[in-house]
Amino acid sequence: MNFPVCVIIPCHNAQQWLPGTLASVAAQTHRPDQVILIADRCSDDSVKIAREFDLPIDVHESDFGNAASARNLGIEHANCPWIALLDADDQWYPHHLANAAQLLANTDHVAYCAKYDLMDNADHRRTLTDFEALHFAQSQTQLSHIDYTDLMLKHIPFGHLTVIYRRDHIREVGGFNPSFIRRHDIDLWLRAIYNHTWAFQSQVAASYRDQTPGAISRNRVEVAYYEMLAMVTNQKQYQCPQLDQLIQGYARQAMSAALLQADKPWAAKLRELAWPHLDRKYKRIYATLGLCPPLLRSLVHLKRKLSGAGTPTITTDMKEVV
Repeated sequence: MNFPVCVIIPCHNAQQWLPGTLASVAAQTHRPDQVILIADRCSDDSVKIAREFDLPIDVHESDFGNAASARNLGIEHANCPWIALLDADDQWYPHHLANAAQLLANTDHVAYCAKYDLMDNADHRRTLTDFEALHFAQSQTQLSHIDYTDLMLKHIPFGHLTVIYRRDHIREVGGFNPSFIRRHDIDLWLRAIYNHTWAFQSQVAASYRDQTPGAISRNRVEVAYYEMLAMVTNQKQYQCPQLDQLIQGYARQAMSAALLQADKPWAAKLRELAWPHLDRKYKRIYATLGLCPPLLRSLVHLKRKLSGAGTPTITTDMKEVV
C-alpha cells in the first residue's frame, strides 16, 4: 500500500530503552520510508546506538532541552507526506503502521491515533482499562474535533506514541508550541484536528512505558497546568459545550494540585489559570479548603477509600521524554 511515512523519535539519554524502541520500528509490517532521531542533549550512548542500529536512521543532535522543539526539528527534516511519532522509550506493535495505512488510505484525514497498553521497566505489558469501554470497541473514520471532545468526556487516554499526522497540515498549524514545556502533544492535536477529520484504531498499537525514571510527565503539578492551558488556548476556536465542560474539570484538577502538591509560585499560577473557569460552588469550596489544606487532603483520601481505585479523572496522561 502506498503510504510514505517518516518516524520521528525525540531522545534524551534513553540508551536503556532505545534498542527496544528501534527494534519495534524495524519490525513494522509496513516499513517506514524514513526514520529520524533527534538526540536532544544526550550525554549517554543513544547516538551511538542509533547510528549502529541495523536500520537507516537520520540522527540529528540538538541542544534544545525542549521536547516540542526537538519534535519540530524532526518535522522540519521529514520528507514523507505522513509523520509517525514515537518516544525513545516506548514500543510499537508490528501492525501499527499497516493499520494506519489501511484506515487513512484514500481519505482527507489529517490525523490518526490508536489504543495502547502500558509497559513497566521490565517490558511487562498490562491493559489500559479506560479503553475497555464500548465506545472504544470499533475503529472509526471521519471523526471530527467535536467527536474528540465527546471522547475526552468519556476518558479516552490520549497516546501520542500512536499519533500519525499529515506532515503538511502540521506545518500549516505551526507544529508543536515550544512554550508548552509539558503537554504540547495535546495542544497540537487539538489544533490539528480542528475543522478536519481524523481516524481512531481500536486495535492496540503500542506500549507506553509509564515508569521511566525522570520522565517529565511525572511532575503532576506542571502537567496539570499545561493540560488545562492547552484546553483554554483552544477554547475560543472550538466554541463547544463539550470543551467548556472539560475545562471545568481541568480547573478542578488544577485547583486540587495547587492546594495539595504545588509550591507557592506554581500554586499561584494554577489558581490564576483555573479560577475563572470554576462555578460559584467550587469557588466557595476551594476558597474554604485553601484555609485548611489538611482538610482537603483528608477529603481526598476519604473519596479514594470510598471509591476503591478512585473516580477516573479527565486527565490525558502522556510523558514527554525529552
